[in-house]
Formats: sequence, structure tokens, C-alpha cells
Amino acid sequence: MKDKNNPSRRSKAARKSSNGKRKLIIIMTLLVLLLIAVAVIIIVFVVLPNLTKDPDATDEILTSNGYESRFNFGQSGYNRAGECIDSGGVMNKKNCTRENMDLYNGEYRIHSYSQDQPLTFVYSGNIIERNPLGILEITKCDDVCVVLGYIETELTYIKSSSLSDDACYSQIFSTPEWFKDEYKMCSSDELNKMNHLAETVSGDIDKLGLSLKDLVRYFEDYLDHSVIPRIEESKENVSKGLSYVEIRKMLENDGYRFVYSKSLNALSISSTTIEKEDFYGYTLYPTMGDTFVLMYDSNGKVTKLMYKNYDNRTSLDGNLPNSGYSAFWIPDSDEFYGATTSEKCMYSIDYPSMESHYDWKCSKEDMDGIDSVSKKFLWSLSNIGITRSELVKFAENYM
Repeated sequence: MKDKNNPSRRSKAARKSSNGKRKLIIIMTLLVLLLIAVAVIIIVFVVLPNLTKDPDATDEILTSNGYESRFNFGQSGYNRAGECIDSGGVMNKKNCTRENMDLYNGEYRIHSYSQDQPLTFVYSGNIIERNPLGILEITKCDDVCVVLGYIETELTYIKSSSLSDDACYSQIFSTPEWFKDEYKMCSSDELNKMNHLAETVSGDIDKLGLSLKDLVRYFEDYLDHSVIPRIEESKENVSKGLSYVEIRKMLENDGYRFVYSKSLNALSISSTTIEKEDFYGYTLYPTMGDTFVLMYDSNGKVTKLMYKNYDNRTSLDGNLPNSGYSAFWIPDSDEFYGATTSEKCMYSIDYPSMESHYDWKCSKEDMDGIDSVSKKFLWSLSNIGITRSELVKFAENYM
């Protein structure tokens, strides 16, 4: 019978135990290395691609590359700090905390542009609907201009520059149905140039040291912390309204005169000089200007507000009252429509959001003219710094 305490047997058992421990160490080491490798893969391919820069860091990168970011609301412009600026980016003395809310329909547009860089960024949407989400458009120009439209970071369409009157699309991936109605397919020659240019855009973004996610986060932050607070502030200030004295002072400071017609029971508020001027045999009315006519009922309440705009072209016929187009606003129903002076053509303006009620043999020229005068109506009030309701309030107190 063999001795269990035999040195040879004990040595073999020790070696076996040592080998087992060595194998266990190797296995554990391999498992640790595998876990590290998996973690590195997750970091490199999952975590890092999803990391985005802080908006302030993105702003510093854009600024260092010559970009200036601003947004426009009504006729006011603001930088990211919410400071009122003019078209050159210089601080504006105008009170930008009170914009004409008649011009406001929830739409916003944030624009980043650099003269030193090939890409321009525009982030736009509607803060009332918030659906669809904001669209980031990246524009690059060479022989042609191409616009890449993203919702979040998903490329949804490629089209020619929206500044063009005959913009077209080269590719559509995922967009609303109206997109194909709005744009036509580009020609084959345009397609090749645009698609080739589009392929270079991602490289330009990389050169800036940014990603699409960085840009989207930056513009979303801009919207939440710069755009929306300014709009809300303006809405609050406008809702408080101005006094009769304040409105009158603003109108007078902008050169408006007041004439009440007893026969028409209407108040004319005009900045237009209508006296004739003879110039080498021609009778001209050279002064550009606006006329608001507010019509009363028997109780002195304004029932209708009419606007006309006069310029050199429409007044050369020497018949100023009968030239051009007019825009009308009915305070009680909030109906906003335009018409030719003869009223052979009338239709409601989808601005802010009225359905079309009239279309009496309107030519395209007539409709363009009505669109133009309706926009001038709202912009003129915005230039003064008052709303339609405040103008009506002034007229009713004028009596």
C-alpha cells in the first residue's frame, strides 16, 4: 500500500493546484481584457458619437471661425445674448422689447453666417406648433447652391438654394407631402452638381470641429434661452397696450397727420404728401407714404380699417386716390383681406391665417399686388411701433 505522505505524490498535487490557479488567473485576465475591449468599443462607437458639445463651446467655435448667429422677430434682430442689434450686428438703440404682434405667427428663424466659411446654417420652425421639429438647413455654394435639410440629425431633403425663385430638389428622404408641391425635381445637370457639392458638406463640418448633433443642440439651446424669452417678453409688453397720448406721439414722430371727414364719418391718418409737383411737364406725387382710413359707425366705434401705400410708380398717373391696391381689417371679426380699388378683385389674406373668402376674377398680378400691400400694412405699423388694435383704440379716442 502506497504512502499518501510520499513526497512525490505531494509534489504532483502541488503542481496540479498551481496549474489550476494559473489557469484561473489567465481566464480572469482574459475576461478582464475582454470587458475592457467591450467597454472601449462601446465608448468609441456608442458613447463618443452621442456626446455633444456644450452650446457655449459650440458658440466659441463658431465665433472663432467668423460666424455671427442671430434671430429675427418682426423687424427686430437679436444676438444669442438676447441683445437688440441692427442688420450689421451692432447694438440697436431701438426698443426691441415691443414688437408688433400682428406680424407674429409663431415662426422663428435663427441664422449663422460667416464670410470666411463655406457653410451657412439656418434653424427654423414654429414655437406654437413645435411640430414638425425645428429644421436645420445647411447651405453651401459653388457653381450652384445646395441646401441640406435636417430634422434633428436625419437628412430629410437636398434642394437648391431657397433664395432662388425656382428652387428645385435633388433628393427627398423623409419630408411632408407639401414638399413636392412646393418644389420641382432638378434637371440632370443641376442634380450632378448639387449632389457632388452635398457630399463635401460633412467634411466642412468636421473641419470646424463640430458635428450635426453639436449644431442641433446649439440651435435648440438658442431657441429655448434666447428666442422664446424675447418673444414672450414682447407679447407681454404689447398686451399691456399704449395710451392714447403715447400712440399719438408715436404717429406724430413718424410724420403722420390726422384728418377727420364728417361726410364719410372716417378718420384719415396719413404720412403721404399728395400735393402736385410739376417736373418737366409731368405731374408727379413723389413722396412715398402710408394712409390709414378708419371708418366709424354711429356710436363712434371703428368698423373697418383700410390701408393704402403710395409710391412713385403707382402715383405717376396723377390719380393718387385711385391707384394701387388696398388692405382691409375688420376689428370685430378679425377678417383681413385685400382688394383692387375698383373692388373687382377681392380675397382674404392668409396673413395671419384667414381662409380665402373672395376671389372675384383676380389675376396673378392683382393677387401679388394685394399680397404686397397687406404686408406693407403690417410692416408700416411695426415701423411705427403699434398694432392694428392700438390704431383702432387711438381712432375711437380721437373722436
